[in-house]
Amino acid sequence: QWFFFLALLTAAAMAALAFLIIRSRWGRAFVAIRDSEVASLTAGISVARYKVLAFTLSAFYAGIAGGIFFFAVSGFISPDSIGIVLSINFLTAIVIGGLGSIMGSIIGGFVVVLLPDLATDLGTSFFGEQQGKQLWPSIYGAILIGVIILMPYGVAGFAHRLARLRSSDVIATLRGLPAAVSSR
Repeated sequence: QWFFFLALLTAAAMAALAFLIIRSRWGRAFVAIRDSEVASLTAGISVARYKVLAFTLSAFYAGIAGGIFFFAVSGFISPDSIGIVLSINFLTAIVIGGLGSIMGSIIGGFVVVLLPDLATDLGTSFFGEQQGKQLWPSIYGAILIGVIILMPYGVAGFAHRLARLRSSDVIATLRGLPAAVSSR
């Protein structure tokens, strides 16, 4: 139980730190460099300095995560500790949650941890105990492909776009729908 609370407290602190960095001068410089290096140079932002700073911050976050992982695997870490499957799960978490947002990373982490169990439960409810356990990778892949097709900016991007949606835009689209359907 202590490890769960240690990991939760560390994750909350790192997310809060990332939020503060994004809202600071550094974060605005990072966004400017991501959008256009030439425009950033024109605005007087030292691209090389902020790229080194971004690398340093990512190494800091990786070091904290490695320290937590050290406690999780009982004090011994080797290059074999992190395999290709775990790396693919990290990539999957980013794709599902949404690239470029703190909330997307959090949502993606929860989904990747909970999705295999959900896929196994769906498989066992539809196909029985034995076949459901064997079919979970296929169900997991189908859910992942569905999220990629229906939400290309991830769950966080979809939620952000849904929050910005105005009722007047929806009504105008629904009014123009019969004309669009009849013209096709």
